[in-house]
Amino acid sequence: MSGMLLFLLKMTAQNLVPNYSFENDTACPTDTWQISYALPWFTPAITSPADLFNECDTVLNNIVGVPKNIWGFHYPRTGKGYAGFYAITIGFPGGRKYLSVKMDSILKPGKKYCVTYYLSLADTCIYGVSSLGVYFSVDTPKYNGSGTDVLNYTPQVTNLSNNFILDKINWVPMTGEYTAVGGEQFITIGNFNDDANTVTQTAVGGTQPWAYYYIDDVFVTPEVGANAGSGKQICRGKGIIIGDSAVAGATYFWQPSIGLSDSTISNPAANPTVTTTYTLTITYSGSSCTGNLTDTVSVVVNDCSQTIFVPSGFSPNGDGKNDILLVQGDNIQTMDFIIYDRWGEKVFETASPATGWDGTFIGKKADTGVYVYYLKGKLSNGEDIIKNGNITLLR
Repeated sequence: MSGMLLFLLKMTAQNLVPNYSFENDTACPTDTWQISYALPWFTPAITSPADLFNECDTVLNNIVGVPKNIWGFHYPRTGKGYAGFYAITIGFPGGRKYLSVKMDSILKPGKKYCVTYYLSLADTCIYGVSSLGVYFSVDTPKYNGSGTDVLNYTPQVTNLSNNFILDKINWVPMTGEYTAVGGEQFITIGNFNDDANTVTQTAVGGTQPWAYYYIDDVFVTPEVGANAGSGKQICRGKGIIIGDSAVAGATYFWQPSIGLSDSTISNPAANPTVTTTYTLTITYSGSSCTGNLTDTVSVVVNDCSQTIFVPSGFSPNGDGKNDILLVQGDNIQTMDFIIYDRWGEKVFETASPATGWDGTFIGKKADTGVYVYYLKGKLSNGEDIIKNGNITLLR
């Protein structure tokens, strides 16, 4: 398998952009403005639709054919097709085209994402520009211009101001990183500057006073980094899962391996007999967008043979790790466990060690912060236990 194909497979495995290479078309494009054939890609309302090119267009004039079309001659970077858009049209103020798509999943707050797409300037263009970017949004971008096709948004991922894309032969990679606010579902690609703030540079050749770009292979991928998970507390003899889900293209190595079900997977079961700090190291060959490649997690082992243990905190954020607060102990005969908020209101109560608090109160997420618990119980040896203390809820 070639290096390029292996890289593409690894990138694709994590890519949040559907139909990223404009290959899955509902019909063969035969004219301009037909980006909507490459579902779920679309152009925001009011602005002129972007264009879709495919080698299936074999009619005589090859308006949107591949490699020959009305803007020039260009082979796809991958597959049989690509898309195209105007970045500026000199003499036609505010002439723009944009491409938008809803991603396969909603972005997570604070998570870093890697952005990559590939451009090539069309043969007919006299000019090229540098002001190209990607705008992330929670909802479908709405037209907010003033009599032109320009979308008045600020893209979060932008090209360098002096990096004019003038290459008409090769596919030029455009890369960047974006840290999500949370909730973003859509990306829009194009030139968001008005004409007054769009600097052009003359390209080699060309007959038309515009900058028109072919685009192919659009990627938005989560940053890869080591995630050993949050700290854990267990009773001796009990196991718990550490780490996180696996990422394509990554290899994993845990140290020490003692007490782990497998030291070479992303999320092994840990069952140490003594308190142990595990170090996770990963290597990744999928892309250059990586975070910290090492991380640690401590698994604190408690002797619960004749006692009751209440963790000091938990994080019910839905990641499957430390989401439920449970009273721990191997020999609990009876118990009454109550949690109060800082105003003294009871938010949770249970008489079963198997029933824990999920961080909700009256069907809603409880606020982060410190809560107070009261526990009264009896062990199988007849010993009465009364405990109270603080619990920290994190998200």
